[in-house]
Amino acid sequence: MTPAADKPTTITTRKRRPCLIAAVAIVLLCGGLLLLILNQADFILLAPAQPLTPSSIPITGDAVSELEAFDNAMTGYMGARGIRAGALAVSRNGVLMLLRGYGWQDPGLTTPIRPDTLFRLASVDKPITAAAVKRLIDQGRLQPDTRVFPFLGITLTGPAPDARLNEITIRQLLDHQAGWDNAQAGFDPVFAVVEIARDLNIPSPAETADIARYMASKPLQYAPGSKTAYANFGYALLRLIVEQVRGQSFVQYLQQQMELDVDRSHAFVKDRNPREAWYADPKLCFSVYAPSQRVPCADGGFAVESRAIAASAGTLVRFLDHYWISGDTRLPGQNGYVYWFFGSMPGTFTFVYQRPDGVNIAALFNQRTDASGLPYDAIKDVLDAAADSIGTWPEGP
Repeated sequence: MTPAADKPTTITTRKRRPCLIAAVAIVLLCGGLLLLILNQADFILLAPAQPLTPSSIPITGDAVSELEAFDNAMTGYMGARGIRAGALAVSRNGVLMLLRGYGWQDPGLTTPIRPDTLFRLASVDKPITAAAVKRLIDQGRLQPDTRVFPFLGITLTGPAPDARLNEITIRQLLDHQAGWDNAQAGFDPVFAVVEIARDLNIPSPAETADIARYMASKPLQYAPGSKTAYANFGYALLRLIVEQVRGQSFVQYLQQQMELDVDRSHAFVKDRNPREAWYADPKLCFSVYAPSQRVPCADGGFAVESRAIAASAGTLVRFLDHYWISGDTRLPGQNGYVYWFFGSMPGTFTFVYQRPDGVNIAALFNQRTDASGLPYDAIKDVLDAAADSIGTWPEGP
């Protein structure tokens, strides 16, 4: 399954200059430097842009000779696309087989990346969100047919409110059948936080609860339950539901109740978990924190704090051992099904995969685009080929 791409507002410069200077971000494409970013008190200096060969990419974590094909697959994929930070975890029948880091922990390319580095998940957080909600349903704390807007206490507003909003159920949010169609509406509300804040006369960026209040005045694009249309906003509402039921933040729920090693990402480097990766993206966006200024899209181009969860590849395969990507509980030894899911946002490309042979894979990268033009979703075929080539699997790491 491939979700729609996550896209904030980007800026394309019309004139080529040796150096492009923005108010809170300085981007240098001159003097042999790839990129220099100045974000408030954050200083990031990227190393000179050099060709990236597979053999030049450092690898960390315990090597497993029988699984060398995975190392070759990752370094080949990253080298071809100039990706300088990635991580891979592989489990088989519930046992962790491989946990590796590829590339560098810092944009200066001085420190090899740790295998337990946290990366923003982008839409790969949706299977985790689904599992969190279904867990509460299994515990009797929620019902799949609960009507979402009344449950959250959201009152319909506007001159002609769409009464169908009050009919949306938790099940429909999970199934992307709640009535929102971004293509038809012409925008994705979770990436329109500046415009929504302006409309509500509140500081930017608008939080999820603000977006919900705004959307309570907007019409649906189709009757809930009548079709399927991928919607980021629906899963944002599911996270609000978890928070209301548990009385704690969604990240705290994942940490304390589901025992997942996750954290909340932040727009600015100084606020991030020291274990979190750095993010590379060539585009500038209008900052959602200072809408008149331009910043690298991965560092302030979207509302990170309300949108981005960070986790390690190892955490993700442990999740895949216990839950299906659909969010349903996975019983021990239960195999034979195939699920995969991609996530994408500026500075992030993520992939999780449950193979029918009991092999689970999580691959995380710190960029989603480059000048090569090569497809990023090719990672599935690359890692499939690696897994298929393993003649004898080890007993464990």
